[in-house]
Amino acid sequence: MLKMTCCFAGSRPMCLSAWPEGEVQNTISDLLKEEIKNLITKEKVTHFITGMTPGYDFICAGLILELRKKYRQISLECAVPYEEQAVRWAVELRETYYDILAGCDKLTQLQTSYTRDCFKKHTQYAIGKSGHVLAVWDGTWRGKTGQMLLLAKKQNRAVITIDAHTLQVTRTKLTETEQR
Repeated sequence: MLKMTCCFAGSRPMCLSAWPEGEVQNTISDLLKEEIKNLITKEKVTHFITGMTPGYDFICAGLILELRKKYRQISLECAVPYEEQAVRWAVELRETYYDILAGCDKLTQLQTSYTRDCFKKHTQYAIGKSGHVLAVWDGTWRGKTGQMLLLAKKQNRAVITIDAHTLQVTRTKLTETEQR
């Protein structure tokens, strides 16, 4: 069911460079944790989808794995755009990637190899399966996060955005028709 699923969308870490090192990650992580807990307890979301890119996706996946200890009804799906996504990453990032995959409840590999549109397909998959989107966004429409938010708006999904510059939280709700 759409209303019971949330996907994540996030600006790359370099978009957060206006903040002192470490401070923004801790603050955003705390905000994300609160929003995820609200989705679980108030909106009855039980399934979360991550695209498994370093930074925001890793943070969100880690929070779900942590919160799953308390909220046993929740699950984490890692929707990997293509099989060899992490092959050329630094060792530390690959280790985090494979640790998260080992802890997830469902692994969805969208395609075997990289294509120019594999991330677009990931966006369509994640938004198509989710009634909610939780995003950290820098306000840029041209990037992957902006494109995910445009698709979410077009498909009338509930969206929670944390402004990457001000850390202000904004929420839009699902309409009654979309909740079914």
